[in-house]
Amino acid sequence: MAVRGWRLAVQRLAAEPLVWFVVLGALVFVANYVINTQATWQKEHIEVSAQTRQRLLQQAQQQWGQAPSERQVDTLVEAFVREEVLVREARAQGLDRDDAIVRRRLAQVMEFLAHDDVVSPTEAEQRDYLASHPERYQLPVRWDIEQVYVRPLAEPQATMDRALQLRGALLADPARAGDPFMLGRHLTAQTADGLAREFGESFAQAVSAQAVGEWSAPLASVYGLHLVRVRSRQAGGVAPWEQVRERVAADMVDARVGEARDAAYARLRARYTVLVAPETAQDRPIVGAGS
Repeated sequence: MAVRGWRLAVQRLAAEPLVWFVVLGALVFVANYVINTQATWQKEHIEVSAQTRQRLLQQAQQQWGQAPSERQVDTLVEAFVREEVLVREARAQGLDRDDAIVRRRLAQVMEFLAHDDVVSPTEAEQRDYLASHPERYQLPVRWDIEQVYVRPLAEPQATMDRALQLRGALLADPARAGDPFMLGRHLTAQTADGLAREFGESFAQAVSAQAVGEWSAPLASVYGLHLVRVRSRQAGGVAPWEQVRERVAADMVDARVGEARDAAYARLRARYTVLVAPETAQDRPIVGAGS
């Protein structure tokens, strides 16, 4: 009879809507507690896996040139945990969303992931690339020159007169000396760019146009006047394969990396719809502002 009475009581309670409301509320409370507790545990749980520990050891050995001690390993692990804690808290506060440097770094990492698809070019591909882009691997024209320096005098005309007299003497005696010059008398394998950097653009242009074996008229430079004789001229042209093969390989890899980045971005970009707000009067700079 006691059991039957208990069952009747339960049946009457089950028929009451208020009872079901209380039961369902309790279940929602318990479920919410479990979910929040699990989320909090996941947030506060930091696991230093065997792979992470091994990576820290390898990085330390590469940097220090020797395996770290146990104490150093503990320090490395604690440094990793410290960084992980700070990164998680920064993300929780949304600091990674509005920081330009963080955004740029994340974008760079995403682009770097595209490098995995890049295949190193074969030698045949490199030779084809060199043949298709000869202008990128041109050797400049080079000159071996002899110069006789005339230091500046108080009067520019006096300097020019002395240079002309010295030129006449050189035509009769090519060994005739001028004034001492810090770069010496003979300069070998000079390029137009090198001469321009050292002596000035007009000097380089004059040497480029000069015939081999002849003494020039006085040429002005940043140092003074010079009498120049081109002893030999080495023509430019496409550099030999052995000389540029490493450059060609590097250029091809750079080109393929750029193509892989663009392709990866195009795939990602296709997933987004971009809405750009129309320009307003506030977006336009005020003419004359700040001037």
